[in-house]
Amino acid sequence: MSISSSTFSYIRHILERVVIGMRRHRRRKFRGKGILGTAVFLLIIVLLVIAAVRLEKDIRPSAEMRSQQAARSTANQLISAAVADCMAENEYTYESFATILYDETGRAAAVETLSVNVNRIRSELTERINKELAENADIQAKIPLGDLGNSYLFAGKGPKIKLRISSAGSASVDLQSSFESTGINQSCHRITAEITVTLVSALPMYDFETTESFSLLLAESVIVGDIPQGYFEM
Repeated sequence: MSISSSTFSYIRHILERVVIGMRRHRRRKFRGKGILGTAVFLLIIVLLVIAAVRLEKDIRPSAEMRSQQAARSTANQLISAAVADCMAENEYTYESFATILYDETGRAAAVETLSVNVNRIRSELTERINKELAENADIQAKIPLGDLGNSYLFAGKGPKIKLRISSAGSASVDLQSSFESTGINQSCHRITAEITVTLVSALPMYDFETTESFSLLLAESVIVGDIPQGYFEM
């Protein structure tokens, strides 16, 4: 049985429409998969951003506090050692800073500051402290990972994270004195070093900078009687 030309043309037309439909269906299916994949990818990105923001909110305050605590503790040890060595090597005492002046009755009338000595000692302390900080410019400490969160359950636990501590710029030193009543008819004159230094503490994810002040006692003397009325400031 032969197929007429008109029938053959009709069948060919039908087959062409089927092929075109299949191709369109494949393109729509592929396009649908592409849209779905893009949506999933964007959703993952959004979730990662939300997780990063939450992590930043939870971890950064604890990380900053622990880093600054470690930096302050380390700097305090270095500065205290530098001051103690300087005082011991030069055998500085209270008399190196001030002299108590008495009146004709033997009562402490005034305290005179030895300004030349005070300026020299301040310079020596500043040089010694900055030298100590420079020699330990890249100190490394370790903090448990659990300490960076807000959970007491994990505090002090987990792998150790390296913390690098250094000073930013030079430390400044100022000498101060104060009087304090220590009992009946007694007072104490104290001379302290007020040291200010900027510290940088660096974790793998964060860098923190803080300015710390330290007050270290250099010398003191007990004065019998009331606090002297005359005093020359340092």
